[in-house]
Amino acid sequence: MPVALDDIPVIRTPNPPVCSFLPPDARAALVRAANTPIDGDPMARVKAIEAVTARVKLLHSEFFQAPPLEE
Repeated sequence: MPVALDDIPVIRTPNPPVCSFLPPDARAALVRAANTPIDGDPMARVKAIEAVTARVKLLHSEFFQAPPLEE
């Protein structure tokens, strides 16, 4: 029997853990972007996260290198 989405509990934590893979400045910028309110524009948070991700890729490109292609 399929489960309705309304039946799935949503677990919200006030301060979820943040991955420590990226440098602190990049993590902080991504957390701020993730907290962008979506009052007027439902895509505001997505746009903010995409903008910060692009900036982090420029500043910390070593974390975004693609693995070498195997032939």
